Amino acid sequence: MVREIKFRVWDKLTKTFIFADKGYQGHYMLTLNGKFYDLHSGSGGDECVVQQYTGLKDKNGREIFEGDILRLTYRDIYEIRENGKFVKWSDKEKELHSFYEVGFFNDEFTVNCDEYTILINGWGVKLIRSDDNEDFLIGKINPIGGKIKKQNCGGYGFNSEFLEIVGNILENPDLLAE
Repeated sequence: MVREIKFRVWDKLTKTFIFADKGYQGHYMLTLNGKFYDLHSGSGGDECVVQQYTGLKDKNGREIFEGDILRLTYRDIYEIRENGKFVKWSDKEKELHSFYEVGFFNDEFTVNCDEYTILINGWGVKLIRSDDNEDFLIGKINPIGGKIKKQNCGGYGFNSEFLEIVGNILENPDLLAE
């Protein structure tokens, strides 16, 4: 299996992304400690944020990078509430959305309930907000390195082909607001 490794770099000063593989005529260096330098202009270091390509594409064929914000659109029944209290489940479905931030995780997360934990060691997504107020915190977007340690409540895993890039944390920080 060949894995495509590439990066994009956010220049904090110009507030633009640099894609070294997209025809930019620059001389770039990415150090082993993750620092980026433009050898032509002399910029780089702490002025830049390096983000890695996950190897996945969204439902529109766009490459998913670390820091991207993804939207999952789905149809489901919903709670009908009066005065803040649950009355009943709806008879019809409506379109709902959940928003996630892509990152590289190496940690354990409690998922949906305290009865099981998922160990993520690789690319995953962190819930930003959801129309249906689900309380799960993390869901995998690829199968590499994820392992369920204990399971009693069911799990959440995402196929990136159902997710759509709607922005990223650097160009669209407003999408992180709840």
